[in-house]
Amino acid sequence: MKNKITLILVVLFAQNVFAQDILSGDKVWYSTYLHHKLNKKIYFDDYLLVSFNGLSHTFSFLQNDFNANYILSKKITLYLGYSYAMYNWIPEYKNAYAQNISIFKTIGFNKIAVGGKYRINLSKHFKLDHDLSAQFYFPQLEKYQFRFEYSLKLSYKEQKTIFKFSPFVQGSLYYYQNGIPTHYYNADGSLGDYKSPNGFHRYRVKFGLSFRPIKNVKKIGMVLYYTMQKEFNISGIGNDINIKTGIGNFTNTQNTIYPFNNYNVFGIQLNFFL
Repeated sequence: MKNKITLILVVLFAQNVFAQDILSGDKVWYSTYLHHKLNKKIYFDDYLLVSFNGLSHTFSFLQNDFNANYILSKKITLYLGYSYAMYNWIPEYKNAYAQNISIFKTIGFNKIAVGGKYRINLSKHFKLDHDLSAQFYFPQLEKYQFRFEYSLKLSYKEQKTIFKFSPFVQGSLYYYQNGIPTHYYNADGSLGDYKSPNGFHRYRVKFGLSFRPIKNVKKIGMVLYYTMQKEFNISGIGNDINIKTGIGNFTNTQNTIYPFNNYNVFGIQLNFFL
């Protein structure tokens, strides 16, 4: 009887605790990238991104990433970065996050990242870039507080035209760690473990084209790209997201906790090399 009462209370009072990430669907991203070389070994870069929701073009979020990079060798670069993001406030955030809402109707999150890049020149025109980073978010996000990201980028650079066209394809895989714990349910609807949704849960695939938009101006570049993001579960490896609350014999209401956050991005980026 005690377990039945507990299950009723969890379903009635905890089912709306978790909100979504940014809204799913199509996105339009506008961004700038600044690269400043301090000396032969050290350079800084800053990436500013503004995201809008699809054809409605309503504001989604703004994010700025600043990195200090150290060139360890011709192939290896290490970096340390800080990021701040402002997300458009939606009512679902109310029960998940304690931040005050700004005058712009946004809430903010911080990120510290440390990582390394490894480049392999496959030929005169092809190169392969590996990037591995560990990321710490504060305040804690719903699905993770720590996130690990590995990306692999294959690009081609032609040398014949003045625009230096460079098409590329990039894939990224993400591991979530230490999200807000939630109750998991057994097949019969009874309460199971109470734990964070740790595991591999996200990938992105990006197709793009970088080039010089102005003839013979090497310090300005442009990138056009399309990105697909998908979230997923791997059965038996890690804890699931996109799970349903148990209903048992007590209620017909069933909600989704940590719903998958899937979207497509059409992006344009302007690069400056100072």
